Amino acid sequence: MTTDITAKAGKTKKMVLQMIGGGIAGGTGVIALNHFLSLNTLGTDRLILAAIGFVYVLTGFIVLAGSLVPKMGAKMLNVSDEEDLLEQREILLGSSLMLLTFGVAQIILVLSGDGRMFPAWAGAVAMLLSMLFGSVIWIRDRHRYDEMMMKMSLDASFICLCGLWLVLVPWGCLAMTGLSPAPSAAALVALFSGGYLLSSVVAAGRVGLLAPK
Repeated sequence: MTTDITAKAGKTKKMVLQMIGGGIAGGTGVIALNHFLSLNTLGTDRLILAAIGFVYVLTGFIVLAGSLVPKMGAKMLNVSDEEDLLEQREILLGSSLMLLTFGVAQIILVLSGDGRMFPAWAGAVAMLLSMLFGSVIWIRDRHRYDEMMMKMSLDASFICLCGLWLVLVPWGCLAMTGLSPAPSAAALVALFSGGYLLSSVVAAGRVGLLAPK
């Protein structure tokens, strides 16, 4: 009984430290990104999209580092131990690369356009290439997904679709009637990108992957 309580307390402590560390790293990173790139001058929608892109980059970097160094990954990631991590290593590596490329592409997109750091075409090309890359990785790795992982992936997509429908349809109706400004292009990309990120967390929680290990 005492051993079980101690083990559970240790797992909870690990998850709390992971959340605190992630929050500090994320907040510090966004502040630094804004300082060097002056994102606050680009408008609220682009700033939000850049922040979402940075979350993708940070998450991808953490998963990649944890996958490459199992001892560190067993502490950083929500896995039972090194053996559990090694079993999922191929999937984690692919996912981390998808997250990194998609996050970087979003930041490039934010900084693209007339008078900005990158030409307008660069942002569009970066996003399209990142989406193509992500599709290739998913097709390559899908046979490695077990039933639970496939269910979680489909569940995340369904939750995201329903959430976007509940947001965009009323917003579109209000915009058509002149009661609200129409969503900007940056807001649309941010809704889809951030929506899927949030939906993935919800889907992971539904299958118990967020429980301390």
